[in-house]
Amino acid sequence: MSSNPTFSLTTTGTMPINANRNGVPPHQSSSNSGTTTPQNGSISQSSSFYGIPSLRSAWSGLVRSFSYDDSEQHDHRLPSSIREIPPPDPVSLSGWKSSTKDASRVMTVPLAEEIKKMVPERLQIVDGWQLVYSLVQDGTLLGTLYRKCAQFSEKRRGQRIGFVVVVRDDEGGIFGAYMSDVPHISKNYFGNGECFLWRASRQISLPPPPSTDTTKMARNTMIAPSLKKMMSTSATTSESSLGDGDEEKTRGGSGYMQNHLRFMVYPYSGKNDYCMLCEPGFLSLGGGNGRYGLWMNENLSMGHSDPCPTYDNDGLSDQGGKFGILGVEVWAIGG
Repeated sequence: MSSNPTFSLTTTGTMPINANRNGVPPHQSSSNSGTTTPQNGSISQSSSFYGIPSLRSAWSGLVRSFSYDDSEQHDHRLPSSIREIPPPDPVSLSGWKSSTKDASRVMTVPLAEEIKKMVPERLQIVDGWQLVYSLVQDGTLLGTLYRKCAQFSEKRRGQRIGFVVVVRDDEGGIFGAYMSDVPHISKNYFGNGECFLWRASRQISLPPPPSTDTTKMARNTMIAPSLKKMMSTSATTSESSLGDGDEEKTRGGSGYMQNHLRFMVYPYSGKNDYCMLCEPGFLSLGGGNGRYGLWMNENLSMGHSDPCPTYDNDGLSDQGGKFGILGVEVWAIGG
């Protein structure tokens, strides 16, 4: 009877069938071996007997395959809105006449973007703002402002509309208010807690001198002389760039100045209900202790702004309590 043949594998990284515990065949010493064999009976994951993959290798490949397929299916199921959320559209301002010069326009898109963050949520999704009244385009009578606002509101009866009044004083200061109701003549206060006062100041960031160590230096800011008054930290404050065209090269150097908008909000305090009061001779927002947060006369030529309990505000104009008026605009949001 012929003896059964003995098979041994010589593939690197495998253990022959007739190997001893140290992985060396009885008839071959480790010193004479031409190949390196694993010690302690270990078997490589890539080993195979007669071309058959080991169970461990096959299982790991199966797990990797399942994991990869599952991740692919998960990615395909993700809605595009989750993978990439588009930024909101910027505010669009409309209503100026082509003959109205840019220098005479009070509202700007960056300013509108700041105000938009503070209006009621139902109006934050509104991108189109409509100019209802402009002192430059419509004249200087408060009665005209009331009439044009009433006409705009009447055409949109039943719709919730907000109004923004923006004022430019004769030193270039910009401030105003958000009004929850259409401004109209009334002997009583009206409006609600959505109303707020606001003010904006333009800041110019200057580059430091070339010899200055800027490692630990904060940004230097120069504020126009009419805007140097310190603003209260109790109100909401934010800063934003004024947008394209606001960077200017400095003279005699390669640096630049960039204008920034410092925006401050004075929300309703709840101390009284003097949100809005409109009479034939004046328009006002906020009151108490004989003072108004914002007050303008019937010719829209002069106004007052003082701290008042309704909004816990500072004076809005850097001129002091009394200020002269260069421009007034009323903008409608919604409708």
